[in-house]
Amino acid sequence: MKTYAFPFLSAVFLLAGCTAFSDDGTPSVHKGNDSILSFGKLGSATEDAPAGGWVMLGDQYTYVLDKGSSEKLSPIFKAKLKHPYEIKFAYSVKNIKKAGVTVWQEDRRFSTLLCLSYPHADKDEEKTLEKLAFTFSKGEKTPFRCINLDGKIYQPAPAAGSGLPLHVNLDIHTRSSDKNLTIDVPPLSANIRPAMPPVRPLHF
Repeated sequence: MKTYAFPFLSAVFLLAGCTAFSDDGTPSVHKGNDSILSFGKLGSATEDAPAGGWVMLGDQYTYVLDKGSSEKLSPIFKAKLKHPYEIKFAYSVKNIKKAGVTVWQEDRRFSTLLCLSYPHADKDEEKTLEKLAFTFSKGEKTPFRCINLDGKIYQPAPAAGSGLPLHVNLDIHTRSSDKNLTIDVPPLSANIRPAMPPVRPLHF
């Protein structure tokens, strides 16, 4: 089975973009960007996530979901539906059209809101989606569900590249408590198994 291997080296990444400063001159938010290229699963456990946990492969970072976030996604991705979900990452439900993820510099934790919609549901699929806690809004034909995802960032997978299927662009807001514009991003010691779920980008 094909896996993505990571070098056992640590690296310090200089964050590219711009920084917003608080009133006392301390940087609070640093802005950058990334593109989610594909999904995968951990081949072995890490200190923060179990084997088989979900991973998002990006250009800039590898996003390893924690146990709770993976458990939210797994039943949705395993559901037997005829079409792929449409996905969008967002900071909040109130700002769903702005794709983004928040990263905390001190401990490399990230948080994002993953919104999934399914625009082709028939009667049987509607029952499945209801069991998966999708919302059916009055007057709307497309059921949806938004899920908070949390985890930690690592160095990007060497195999990540233009041939992977998603390419969902998003902004990164890195929150920092000091003026240091670098973030220490280690490699991931576990291999990643390819495990692309049935998803495609949602474009507004």
